[in-house]
Amino acid sequence: MIDTEKLARLRHAHDGLHAQYMQTAQRAQQAAAEIGPLLHAVAADPSKPRTAALLALPIPDLAETPRDELQAAGFELRTVRKLHEAHTRAQTLRSEAEALAAELQQSRALLTRLNNYAKRFDE
Repeated sequence: MIDTEKLARLRHAHDGLHAQYMQTAQRAQQAAAEIGPLLHAVAADPSKPRTAALLALPIPDLAETPRDELQAAGFELRTVRKLHEAHTRAQTLRSEAEALAAELQQSRALLTRLNNYAKRFDE
């Protein structure tokens, strides 16, 4: 006999996992979208060679650049900090979303197998 209540609880847990994944993926996209405007606003004159060279650095490296060097190149230190925070937040959320996606895939496979098994008894 199929325990339909348990199957329903598993389906509910799967739906909750799916909702959590969707929310985390959306938050990751929002965090990534914050980076562009901050990157655009971080330097007063990106046409200067030194400023352009610093802008070409990965964001974590830019954040580790000495303050006096950033200021000399016309960077807003507060914006550099915000840029680094947004980048870190986006990476963290992206990693969480990837982990949830893998878990969701396993959950979906389990539910498919359970549903296929349960269908055998419907006939």
